[in-house]
Amino acid sequence: MRQWLLNAKGPNPTPEEVALSVAIEAGRAKGGMRLINKIAEQAENGDMKASTWMLTHSPAFREHYSDTAAANRAKQEGIEAAVSAIADANLPPDVERDLLLRITAKTGHNASPS
Repeated sequence: MRQWLLNAKGPNPTPEEVALSVAIEAGRAKGGMRLINKIAEQAENGDMKASTWMLTHSPAFREHYSDTAAANRAKQEGIEAAVSAIADANLPPDVERDLLLRITAKTGHNASPS
């Protein structure tokens, strides 16, 4: 099954592989809607703990709502602010390049200016 799903994303998928991939995505979407409805129901009943848990632990949502996701977004925003400040500082090109390479090496995030 895993191989079929990988093949479905490849250059020459079979109709069966594509159908499996489509069915799984449809099931995930339906499951996501079910979770959203449960979250809304729990929140309406005043149970924010259940709603919070579902958002931060469900595979469908944790990438966006977990504490780790929030920390990663904050880290990325900090890197972007630093890169912007370096670009605005009108540093010599070799100094700017060195700083950007250091940021990339320390954080693992590409620090090249956009």
